[in-house]
Amino acid sequence: MNQRKLIKLGNSSFAIALPKEWVDRANLKKGDNVFLEENGGGEIIIMPNYAQTNHNKTKAFDFSGKSDLATQVEIISAYSQDNNTFKIKKTMDKLRQKDVKKLIGNLLSFEILEETKNEIIFKDIFNLEEANLKGFIRRMDNILRGMFEDLFESLKKGKISAEQLKELYLSDKEITKFYLFINRVFMKALDNPSITNLLKTNLKTLLNDWQISLNIEKIGDEAKRIAKILKEGVDPKISKKLSLLFRKIIEDYTLCMTNYHKKNKGEVYAIIDRKERMIEECEKFDKLKIPDIQKIAEKLKEIYSRIFQNTKMIIYSTEE
Repeated sequence: MNQRKLIKLGNSSFAIALPKEWVDRANLKKGDNVFLEENGGGEIIIMPNYAQTNHNKTKAFDFSGKSDLATQVEIISAYSQDNNTFKIKKTMDKLRQKDVKKLIGNLLSFEILEETKNEIIFKDIFNLEEANLKGFIRRMDNILRGMFEDLFESLKKGKISAEQLKELYLSDKEITKFYLFINRVFMKALDNPSITNLLKTNLKTLLNDWQISLNIEKIGDEAKRIAKILKEGVDPKISKKLSLLFRKIIEDYTLCMTNYHKKNKGEVYAIIDRKERMIEECEKFDKLKIPDIQKIAEKLKEIYSRIFQNTKMIIYSTEE
């Protein structure tokens, strides 16, 4: 441990001398700013400016012989770990190359920089200083509300059209795109907490926003799965009853997210009080022993559980 003596400056400030080795590594000079972050454990972390530590990270890929799922996992992993240049070897046939281009194209901010005979180079063009995570979460929320309304109408009829199903899948993909970006920023901030200063936030708020976005993404997945079940059609009489329950779930989701955006927790306590009753209403459909209805009810229960988790996050993180 490197020990430094505290020096008093004037009547209200104190200073310490920073190790020269650290200053050199951070590429700092006289007059540059450094940032202080309280970590919640009574300690202060001293950090250089984010822009001075944002080194380029390149990831090379060779997907020959790998499955679609393995390819997808590898790309998303590299994206989450803040690699900002992807170099894809052209060891695949043209169809696979097209699929990989589409997959990376679905990541927020990545575009093809160059394509040669032997490789495709993707570059992250996003300026982190322009990132508005609250705005991204609002967009995820609005997309999900649209999915809910389409799904509600389909539940009332007991069937979903091919066009509606396609729209729901595209909407879910958009939600996932925003979530992966928020996850990327969160992982980046864990490695370099000075990013929170750039984003005008703190690690506690960033963790909360990440958790909120994760639950929205999972709710979108469940909504998509319900739509997939409705593709084949279910008993319209029972499905209509399910739609009434789903309407109550939509109302609580709307209450939850509206208060998240307002930074208000007073009204969301009602969701805490309703949770057990809503879960019981979902489980009533399980007793009908109709496989597709059971599956839908189970997914509605999972959706409400995610709403409940976000409600707790709002209560825990919102100041009085």
